[in-house]
Amino acid sequence: MSVWAVVPMKDLGRAKQRLAPELAAPARQRLARAMYFDVLGALAAARGLAGIAVVTGERDLVPPGLRWIADPGGGLNAALARAAAVLEAQGATAILCVAADVPLASRDEIETVLAAGRRAPVAIVPDRERRGTNALLLAPPRRMPPAFGEASLARHVALARASGVEPAVVPLPGLGFDVDAAAALDELRRATAGRPAYRFLTPALQAVP
Repeated sequence: MSVWAVVPMKDLGRAKQRLAPELAAPARQRLARAMYFDVLGALAAARGLAGIAVVTGERDLVPPGLRWIADPGGGLNAALARAAAVLEAQGATAILCVAADVPLASRDEIETVLAAGRRAPVAIVPDRERRGTNALLLAPPRRMPPAFGEASLARHVALARASGVEPAVVPLPGLGFDVDAAAALDELRRATAGRPAYRFLTPALQAVP
């Protein structure tokens, strides 16, 4: 199975707007960039991927060696649908969509999802509330349309069943942790204490002017 990872990345100017009460715009952009590169690092370390693609409107955000797919506009699901079509046309037999804001994801967790995908053609990693979706493996890439957003876990399960398969739902602590609220920001600060990329997350820098 030729599995490509797909990471959708918003333009930095629009990133993490839900955290505006907690972080000023420059800090939100730094946070989004740091988390994104952590996700790419976990994917690059994982065994079993044929490649990594980034769907974004900012070509400069894509490191050398990774595939850039231009964001067509229309939101997250349109971006992922575009990536699925491009990669399937070029020989990918599966895609693993991973959110760009899951900085505690690990190589082992990525490999766990890939293993689940060898047993079931749809594997879903829910968020910690088991409402949203933080990672989605599809084989083939266009088996069903991506349906990320509020309460997307139930939608993805329903779409998988409508396509004729029972999905594997794979709860994982790192991949399940996303950063969209103040409580998650506090937890991230504790989890990344001492890491240079997150040193700007100090109380003095959190105040919004």
